[in-house]
Amino acid sequence: NYSSKQKPNALRWAIAGRNMEKLEDVHRHLSLGSEVDIIEADLSIPESLDSLISKTSVVLTTAGPYAKIGTPIVESCVRCGTNYCDITGEVPWVRTIADQFDEAALVPFIGRQELAHLT
Repeated sequence: NYSSKQKPNALRWAIAGRNMEKLEDVHRHLSLGSEVDIIEADLSIPESLDSLISKTSVVLTTAGPYAKIGTPIVESCVRCGTNYCDITGEVPWVRTIADQFDEAALVPFIGRQELAHLT
């Protein structure tokens, strides 16, 4: 796996989501190894998100639709002072969160074009 071979030793990262079984499948499929944690978090429980997000410097999310599930993640990042990046193309939603959270470090659209060829 390219990403796990190229990352600096000081970088710690994890995969997170709402379904542990699916996360374990992805972890296994990508051969991530024991150095990459798997964390289950529930979008409907702010404390669950805050518990996860408060332990991170950056959240990179690649699952949408962002207008439906992205806002709780952004809200938690703002509460916890964590940077947020995504690959959304949902312009109206981005406008909404940019207006609502103008003080936060939000980086939507990152890597969108680069990832398009993978789908």
